[in-house]
Amino acid sequence: MFNNVILIGRLTKDPEIKSIDEATKVCNFLLAVTRPFRNTAGEYDTDFIPISLWHATAVNASLYCEKGDLVCIK
Repeated sequence: MFNNVILIGRLTKDPEIKSIDEATKVCNFLLAVTRPFRNTAGEYDTDFIPISLWHATAVNASLYCEKGDLVCIK
C-alpha cells in the first residue's frame, strides 16, 4: 500500500507558470487548508502548504485556476 494525502483548500494567489527550459514548465503556489477542528481558543487554524505542479498539470493550473478557487490536490 502507498500513503495518500488529499488536500482541499483555496489558492492564496493566481498560479504563475515558469519555464525551466523549452520543454519543462513549473507552477508554484500556496494552498490555504483550514483544519477541520477548533484550537483551544475556539477558532479554526489554517495551514499554508507549498504546492509544485509540473508539465501539463502546471499549464492547466495557470489557465483555469485563480486566487480564491477551491482546489483538491491528491
